[in-house]
Amino acid sequence: KSLYSSVSDLMSFFSGSDKQGLSQVVLVTFESLNARVLGFVTREAFADLDASLEGNDLVAVYLPMSYQVGGYTVIVPRRQLAPVNLSIEEAMRFAITAGMTTKKPTRDLPAARA
Repeated sequence: KSLYSSVSDLMSFFSGSDKQGLSQVVLVTFESLNARVLGFVTREAFADLDASLEGNDLVAVYLPMSYQVGGYTVIVPRRQLAPVNLSIEEAMRFAITAGMTTKKPTRDLPAARA
């Protein structure tokens, strides 16, 4: 039961059918590492969880790993987040491909000669 529920939640999360899924693309700053990591805000309220999480302006952010091997959910202060102007799909594609993806050109390419 526990496994099924978790898998079902995960599938809803990525399918986009769950309105509480990925809500915003952000960069999470980890100052001690002098690094920023691409992530997705998944939760901004924790009233149904431990009371120590509530009222601290904390946000849950999912950090996917390249090639979708897995990922981490971190709970960080909102001040460590910067919004990114990418769609969820573009950001996930970037994360999954380790940043090697590029947008397809929108201009028409010349037809190949026979």
